[in-house]
Amino acid sequence: EKRKEEEKSKKKERESPDFTVELVTSDGAAADVPVSKFLAIPPPFKERFTKLSIIDEKAYEKEWEPVFQTVRIPLAEFQPPNGAKQFAPGKLSAIKLKFDRIAMSVICISGIGFGRR
Repeated sequence: EKRKEEEKSKKKERESPDFTVELVTSDGAAADVPVSKFLAIPPPFKERFTKLSIIDEKAYEKEWEPVFQTVRIPLAEFQPPNGAKQFAPGKLSAIKLKFDRIAMSVICISGIGFGRR
């Protein structure tokens, strides 16, 4: 029973991460998009760190390592739902990451920025 739960947990850890990026303006307007609309993030790569699996199990908490991806989302994609307050990118006050797309995942963020194309 416990082993089945551990296997199920490991399988969920290896799912492709997906989450929602929400932008909020100072006047309270909000708009969001799922990351998967722009990039299919691969699941974490399983990694052996040593030649002996017993050392891997004891010395390393996880059997994967992070691989950074770049996701570019045009501001024009952030549209509020019908009837909601119009979203004005110039009034941006918060960026929220909502982990609402899959049951379990791990992400590492190295930076968030804005640029012109």
